[in-house]
Amino acid sequence: MALRRTLRRMARDVVDWGRDDAEMQYKRDMNAKRAKRTFNSPLDESKRNWLTSPAEPKDLATALDNIDLTSGPAGLINILKSPSHPHPLDLFRAIKAKHSKSKINDKALGILLMHCKDLIIRGERHQYNKAKTLFHEALVGRHDVGASTNTALIMCACAAGKPDDAERTMSTMKNMEMVIPPNAYTALISAHSKTAGGLDKAWATFEDMATNAKFDKQDRTAVATTLAMAAASLLHGAAKAKSGEDADKVWKLVVGKWKTEPNVFMYSNYISALVAAGQNDDAFRVFEEMKDAGVAPTHHTYTALLMALGNDPDDIPQAEELVTEMQENNLIPNIIVYTALMNVYKKANDVIGMKAVYRRLRKAQLVPTDHTWGVIVAGCDKLSRHPDDDYARLVSSVWEKAKHGLMATGQHRQSAKPGLPSQQIRLALHILNIAAAQYNSTLVTDVVNHLHKQGSLFTKVAYDPCIKALKAVNAAELAEKYEAESKKKIDEYNARLLQSTRPKDAAERAKLAAQ
Repeated sequence: MALRRTLRRMARDVVDWGRDDAEMQYKRDMNAKRAKRTFNSPLDESKRNWLTSPAEPKDLATALDNIDLTSGPAGLINILKSPSHPHPLDLFRAIKAKHSKSKINDKALGILLMHCKDLIIRGERHQYNKAKTLFHEALVGRHDVGASTNTALIMCACAAGKPDDAERTMSTMKNMEMVIPPNAYTALISAHSKTAGGLDKAWATFEDMATNAKFDKQDRTAVATTLAMAAASLLHGAAKAKSGEDADKVWKLVVGKWKTEPNVFMYSNYISALVAAGQNDDAFRVFEEMKDAGVAPTHHTYTALLMALGNDPDDIPQAEELVTEMQENNLIPNIIVYTALMNVYKKANDVIGMKAVYRRLRKAQLVPTDHTWGVIVAGCDKLSRHPDDDYARLVSSVWEKAKHGLMATGQHRQSAKPGLPSQQIRLALHILNIAAAQYNSTLVTDVVNHLHKQGSLFTKVAYDPCIKALKAVNAAELAEKYEAESKKKIDEYNARLLQSTRPKDAAERAKLAAQ
């Protein structure tokens, strides 16, 4: 009875929460509009065509006249700082047209490309193609393309998640005997660490940096900071690969052998790697060493430790102590921390504790993520021994909230790829499996149609579970429709592949031809 009452209350709360989120979503939309007014998006055509706009022709002409192309980027930074500045590629072309007989300085080109990198970091990954276009036009125009320009292109590639492109640019710099700055190495290490299976390449880049990077030996602080940043990226890669052995190797090399003082990022990523590898006792030992060294833990640190707890009901008091310690250190728990705390209660089979954390979320006026909803649904699924009307109502309420709230608004970084982020797809598939187990054909059909509408149905992760769920609830007609559409897409892809001449498609093309 207690479980049923809890499920009913949680279902009501999800509906009420949706009303609260509508007002919060309105505030977020207004803040986004204000941000667009203060930052010129390259997608805004009226501002992209600022160069040809008759409103301010004299201002641009004067600014271009003040640019000294031979001595450096004088005047260029002021243009890029202005609220209505043109896109870096448009500005580069305008400078070429204005100073057709002059060569643009290496540092000026580097600044233009670094501004493209800032746009990529904001989520506009398609800006990487424009950065490559700018670089290519500078090469063709025989401008002063040197170390600064190549380094900026490496930064753009790393920010866009293209470490292989950055590797090629770095090889070109080595062949031309250019000096590669340490920050280019650290960016490449970070990019490799974030990709699946990239830990070995990150290690190779780290060893290359230790051997060939040109450090300022006089500035020991800068050297230590660079090594700490590189080590933190390697530890992040070790956490992603769930390799405690690699994490220990990095720590012993950088801290033990090179005597580098670890910073908060190194400690936090080391703890995350140990937790991911299942070495929870070692993680808490490093946490105590971190506090003894006077390094203040962050949200990331506490979240990693919470992820280690919950396999035993006795872990719950320890988890609450960590959250209390956070607050005592003037760290306000965010949605990620509360979701990790709720996950502790879920693993300990304590639905009442999950509801208490849920109430604290509402009181703190935090916006739940897809992972939060996933923990709630998975926790109740784990505790519900059989199909239950109250539980089914809770799952349906969460799905409606997710579909019309987080999924519909697309609260994630912009991407050139269509479809939903992986976290939202995982939540949808979790609800799909529960609906199929309860033989809820209406909910199964709704989830599959929503994934199709959002362009995420024909992904490797989603397609097979969706077709299986449709067949489980006897929605054979809809399953056949999507199977036919999938076969059509595969045939179109194979036809394009056979006509492709790209070297990277050669192996797959040969395999397809053999079939």
